[in-house]
Formats: sequence, C-alpha cells, structure tokens
Amino acid sequence: MSDASTVSGASELMRDLWPQAIGSVSERIRAAHVSLRWSYSRTRDLWYGAARRIDGSETVRLLEERMKREAKTNKNLEEMANEHWELTKRLDRMEAMLSALVSHVAGEAAVGQQSRSR
Repeated sequence: MSDASTVSGASELMRDLWPQAIGSVSERIRAAHVSLRWSYSRTRDLWYGAARRIDGSETVRLLEERMKREAKTNKNLEEMANEHWELTKRLDRMEAMLSALVSHVAGEAAVGQQSRSR
C-alpha cells in the first residue's frame, strides 16, 4: 500500500485507483480529474509524480476515493454472496423436486410392472 502523503505515493495510488482497464493514460488521468474534481494539470502533475508537494486535503481526497471504492467492492461482494446463497437454496429445492419426481415415476413403473406380471 502506498503512502498517499508523498507525491510518489499519491501517484502510485492514483494509478491503482484508475487502472489500465479504463483506457489510455490520458483517459485515466481525465477520469481521475473528474472524480477528484481537481484541475486537469494538477491531476496530471500528481499522476506523473511531477508535483513538488501534495496538500493534506489532496491526500484526504485520494484516501476518500480509495475508501469509497473499497466500500463499493465490499457491497458488491456481499450482494454476490447473498445471490449465491439464494441460488443454492433454489438449487436444493429443485433437486428435492427432481428426486420426488424420479421416485414417483419409479413407483408408477413398479406398479405397472406388477400389474403386467399378474
């Protein structure tokens, strides 16, 4: 984990928060600029580690962004776990219904066999 209170740490954190999956470097910087509501040039300078310093408020803003994303990830994981649990319950019910149907069909087949053998 990077130290967001240093320019190099802030740069590293920004690259983690806006990964390559977003697109080109300029698209990633623009996304950071919009999310952080900093000027584009300030965002770019911190991105490349070219800024002379980072203010405490900027550090706080980066850490808030990280916390927001972690909370969203945790919420998504919780939703996925709930969905998995619901699907497991549904699958259990379907398996029980299928088992009952197989038993019923097997029972009817046995009754049919008995009536033919008489």
